[in-house]
Amino acid sequence: MKKRILVIMGHPGTQSFCASLADAYVQGATDAGHAVQRIDVRDLVFDPILHEGYRQIQALEPDLLAAQQALKER
Repeated sequence: MKKRILVIMGHPGTQSFCASLADAYVQGATDAGHAVQRIDVRDLVFDPILHEGYRQIQALEPDLLAAQQALKER
């Protein structure tokens, strides 16, 4: 059965052990015929600061909306 897999890589380094694990997992799952999507948090463009604190809802940037949609689809 083909699965839909989302890999979220949160380590900032491209040559880290975590990146190597994510690469290997994505490759193995792809080779097994699964649909794999990967999100590298370091590549997302967004403002992490809540400028109004929790007093006002801050709109999500396009990259965060896309990541949110990927989570919903998996």
